[in-house]
Amino acid sequence: MTGIAELNAELEQASGVINAFRDHAAQGNGLDLSDLDAKIKALCETIVELPPSERQAFKAKLISLTDDLDRLVETLTKQHREIAEDIQSVTSRQRAASAYGSAGTTTSARKK
Repeated sequence: MTGIAELNAELEQASGVINAFRDHAAQGNGLDLSDLDAKIKALCETIVELPPSERQAFKAKLISLTDDLDRLVETLTKQHREIAEDIQSVTSRQRAASAYGSAGTTTSARKK
């Protein structure tokens, strides 16, 4: 069985990892979040198995962890939106260039 002190340390570590991921994403870097879900799920499952009196001690830390995750989601959503806008801008420029290129070809063909 995992001790209270160990669970507290693991929750603090998870919070630190989430905040580091958020900072990394805010700089425009990609992330590998594949292990994060499993780690948080395991922590929550361990806490749920504790007696109610011990579980209560983790309430504030779990709320804080949820807030950290919400901020990470906000950062990733912003990053996703910015990437989508960049892609849209490139696509629009490509369409415009293609249209002008086609118009130039048509005009040149008419001059002959």
